[in-house]
Amino acid sequence: MAECGADSFFEDLMARLYLVYQPIVGGNPLRIHGVEVLSRFRPGSSDQPPPSPGEIVGRIENAGQIEAMTRCVFERLTSDLHRVVINPFWPLHVNISPLQVSMDQGRLHLERDLEKFWGHHRNSLILEITENRHRLSKKKWGSIGEWMEDLTRRDGDLGWFLDDFGRGENFDVLDLPFQGIKIDRDFVISDSPRPIRAIARIAEMFGWSLVAEGVESREELKRLKPYKIDYFQGNFAYRPMPIEKLRLIGSKGLLEISPPGSISHTDSSFGVLK
Repeated sequence: MAECGADSFFEDLMARLYLVYQPIVGGNPLRIHGVEVLSRFRPGSSDQPPPSPGEIVGRIENAGQIEAMTRCVFERLTSDLHRVVINPFWPLHVNISPLQVSMDQGRLHLERDLEKFWGHHRNSLILEITENRHRLSKKKWGSIGEWMEDLTRRDGDLGWFLDDFGRGENFDVLDLPFQGIKIDRDFVISDSPRPIRAIARIAEMFGWSLVAEGVESREELKRLKPYKIDYFQGNFAYRPMPIEKLRLIGSKGLLEISPPGSISHTDSSFGVLK
């Protein structure tokens, strides 16, 4: 596996990699219950227009270097947490490619990344396997599920979420030992309530947490209320932010620092999502 920034493919990309953090909120009053760690890339000199983070990650996956990308993310995360102390009770959600999880060597490298991270910080982690561009290999579901369960047993500070559920059209993946589902923004803004209703019923049946992503307005949040959705994230509550700003809101975990037009922790109309 390539070291972080060790070859020509990564030298430029990884030099431009930085992390931002987006809180996941819910409850009454609305509080922060976790934080998603998001990769961002500063524009390169030849990017016209600059590609999105998703496009860059897709290129990295296609180049067979996603394991090195994961390692770089954990290195940046470790560095950020060395500089800034945040609320230790917030689980950190980190995206993991299904390509890496589907490979024996990829799972081994991820274990090493986790061991190295926890050697410095004991923050709880939620690993989000993204069902979007790629799918988990059906032939390996048995070994993948056993590995996920074993890794969770070895360290109680680890959990698993299924990200972008429904976009990969891979419902058999529900056999794996997840603890939560994240609803993609495409379903949040869909004219039809059927996708969210179906996903909410699946989460309820399995006893999983449910997080709606990309909520950007009061109207979108209001539409989610009938579906027993536990938490949400999006610009309506907090925009992705540097870790220094995340620290500022960490003392109480309430929605006190918010972008213009967003909700506050005293807004009783949206105090409970369940």
